[in-house]
Amino acid sequence: MNLRYKVFKIDGRALIGGFPDLARFGIDQEGHLASSYFDLGISNRKQDFGIHFEGQLQINETDEYQFHLSANSKMRFWIDGDFLAEAANGNVVPVSRVLSSGLHQLKVEYVNGEGMRDLRVWWSGPGFKNRSLVGTNRQMGWREDIDGHAITGLKRTGLFQSVQIPDNFVMELVLASSSQPQFTLGFGNSEFEAESEEALKIETWGSDVVFAQGSKVESLQGIEEGDLDVSLHLLHDAASQTIQVLDMNGTPLRRIEGMKISGNDSGVFIRNQGEDLIVKRLSLYRLRQPAPPNSADKERVPRVQLLGGGFQLGTLHLRTDKAHMIDPQGKQSVIDLNTLGHIFPLNAQSTQSAINVVVRYQNGEKIRGQLSSFSSNSVQVQTGFSLKPITCHLLGAARLEFQGSPSMSDPSGTSRDRLNTSFGRLRGQLTFGLEGASFGWRPDGAAQPLRMDVRESVRIQRNSIGADLGVVYGTIQFPSKLFLQSGEVLPCKITGYTSEWIGLKSPYLEKRRINSSYLKAIEFVTPALSLDEEKSEKATFSLLDKVFESVSSQFHLSKEEKLNRILANLAQQDRFPSHLAITMNGDLLRGALVRITETKTTISSKSRDIQFPNDRLHGVVDIRPHSVIPKNPSIEKSMMSHDEICLWLIDGSAVIVSNVDSTKEFISGVSKRYGAVTIPVKSLLAMHFGSVMPNTMNHNYQEWKVPWRE
Repeated sequence: MNLRYKVFKIDGRALIGGFPDLARFGIDQEGHLASSYFDLGISNRKQDFGIHFEGQLQINETDEYQFHLSANSKMRFWIDGDFLAEAANGNVVPVSRVLSSGLHQLKVEYVNGEGMRDLRVWWSGPGFKNRSLVGTNRQMGWREDIDGHAITGLKRTGLFQSVQIPDNFVMELVLASSSQPQFTLGFGNSEFEAESEEALKIETWGSDVVFAQGSKVESLQGIEEGDLDVSLHLLHDAASQTIQVLDMNGTPLRRIEGMKISGNDSGVFIRNQGEDLIVKRLSLYRLRQPAPPNSADKERVPRVQLLGGGFQLGTLHLRTDKAHMIDPQGKQSVIDLNTLGHIFPLNAQSTQSAINVVVRYQNGEKIRGQLSSFSSNSVQVQTGFSLKPITCHLLGAARLEFQGSPSMSDPSGTSRDRLNTSFGRLRGQLTFGLEGASFGWRPDGAAQPLRMDVRESVRIQRNSIGADLGVVYGTIQFPSKLFLQSGEVLPCKITGYTSEWIGLKSPYLEKRRINSSYLKAIEFVTPALSLDEEKSEKATFSLLDKVFESVSSQFHLSKEEKLNRILANLAQQDRFPSHLAITMNGDLLRGALVRITETKTTISSKSRDIQFPNDRLHGVVDIRPHSVIPKNPSIEKSMMSHDEICLWLIDGSAVIVSNVDSTKEFISGVSKRYGAVTIPVKSLLAMHFGSVMPNTMNHNYQEWKVPWRE
């Protein structure tokens, strides 16, 4: 929200009567908050203070939005200059307003005399409920190090700086960390816009640094293990919508087309995504004379780039105390070394056929340039600081890295699956139906796939953007989801339940009954959503949304905190229930699941059986501690078998199978819990095989259990 604040020292007597005019009091503190929460913690005063917040609220969709306000003392609330409400003495005041998409001005004033300070503002809109606008601004975690660099040790903290960005500019960036740097740098009018899909961003994807804007992604460079900084030099030309990427030696790395910063009244936002981050350099200045298209490719004379923008052709001659240029016509001119940006010697000119490489040595040294030649014991690299190629011996070298190849510059390409092992990560394509192996792997550049011989834990993430992935069944035919104690999730239609078995029909299973001791939860009506693996692991508690969507007295608690309170209260009972049933209107019923038919569910509660039509139930969850759930010795192991494979599917399902085989269209296997399994290749999102711990697979309902009492 690009939030600004002012803290006022007030006289406690001013709180008698109406809301005091804060402008009458002296300003004690003021500043700007990038993280944009209404945060009373920024005040150095515990009492007798007032605080004024003013910023912007990003609205993505035109609709009616609801706000709920509360304060221990007094607070006032404005939107777009219109006063909407005042709240006091802990009472919750609701406010509704139709807001159009875009930025809206938001203002809050709060005063506190004595006692515990408390301010709460929640808002709801299309797709979300009770989202708090009050919190801790993590920008407070940024500080200056001894050299004046901005540094933070807090993950997800951000810094925003408003600046008018010219159409053509040069940016030099150096970000460092005590481990591998992880960050997002975006351009926009606010932190929200700078992190939006439409914004131009430089960010880390694991060990890759990429440009991202909308659906377009371009790889810039890799971050090797042991690299503690990322250095980039960018030339942005808005007219041609091109960005030239050079290293800090001036060597051209990439030329990217079709990406640009929209709008001039903008800013730069940096968010730390790792353990810590140091902004060692962020220099942005106008490029007064944009380089002509492909100048780095077509210009066949030496030249220098000036810090103020533009190029000067000729050969640079250096002496102890001065320097001069001799242009192609032989004219000599004196050069101020303080104005030089980068030097482009004749032999360092980039050509479209040149291959950019990095030679990395075991001692951490690296040499970057264009590959001239190589042999079995050395490579010749044309750098930006030598007229002639330099010879790099391979003795002591750790790696020769080729950059900018077409196959590696498009992370969203159809052949860009990811294979992760303890030895590193590979890009390529997972293949099926390979003779002599269940699965194959075709690395980038390989003509044929390789048979996979798994001897360690391997995880493969399929590319959900480029690959032909999709849900292959109808949700009307299979409306429910079955969640097992093992972490597995199955789409199905529930046909029955007793204390011994669960009856079901599933698009992936042949078996129609499984042991009821495997049951953790049932969602009776669940839409099949296209979820990637990360979203599945972090998905919201859908049943909790139903339970708490109308609760107003505990808005300040997260859904998880509310759940823990319910379960803790149940644990205090002499005989706590084994199951929780959630109705479609959000009511909770505590009891024991007795049976399920195709139309009704029976819950035993307080010594009587209660029947519900299945279409009135949202779900049922087993909340017993693991120690009291009957075990099936045939499948209880501290570790899964070596030949078992975890499969995550595009619809949010997850299965564990062994004896796996595949064809071009299907993956088949056997489960210890539910027998033969057949998975369409089109539905596979990710897989993990090799020895893995049982908690490799997790779903949200595994946290639903009453605390065990000794």
